Amino acid sequence: MRNLTRSALAALALAALALAIVAGSAAATRTISVPAEVTIKSQSLKFSGKVSTAAVYEPCRQHRLITLFKVVGGGPDQAVGHTTTSNKGAWTITPQGSAGISLASFYAKVEAVSEGTAGTIYLCKAGRSKTIKPTS
Repeated sequence: MRNLTRSALAALALAALALAIVAGSAAATRTISVPAEVTIKSQSLKFSGKVSTAAVYEPCRQHRLITLFKVVGGGPDQAVGHTTTSNKGAWTITPQGSAGISLASFYAKVEAVSEGTAGTIYLCKAGRSKTIKPTS
C-alpha cells in the first residue's frame, strides 16, 4: 500500500511539473501580426499580382494561397481560380471558361496563416486587392 502511495505521489508530482512547463512556455509565446497587401493587374484574361508584407517577417509573402474572385451582383462572389505565391510573393491566374468573363470585375484574396516556432508566432493576416475589370 505504501509503494502505491509513493507511486501515485510521484506521478502527481511529474504531472504538475509538466503542466507548469507547458503553462510557462505558453506565457512566454508572443504573437506578431503581419498585415498583407495584395496587388492585382490583368493582361486580357491573365491576372497577376503580388503579396507584400512588412519587412518584419518577409516569409509571410511566400507560398500563400491566392484565390481570384469574379464579382457576382446579387449573390456571393465566385472563385474562378487559385494558386500559391512564389518566394517573392508573385502570383498569376488565368481563369478557365470565358463566358461573360471579359465584362466582369475581379479581385484577389490571400488567406491568413500563422507561422513560427515556440517563442514567437507570426500571424500573416489575410488581404484583398482592389477590384478591377480585365484589360483587352
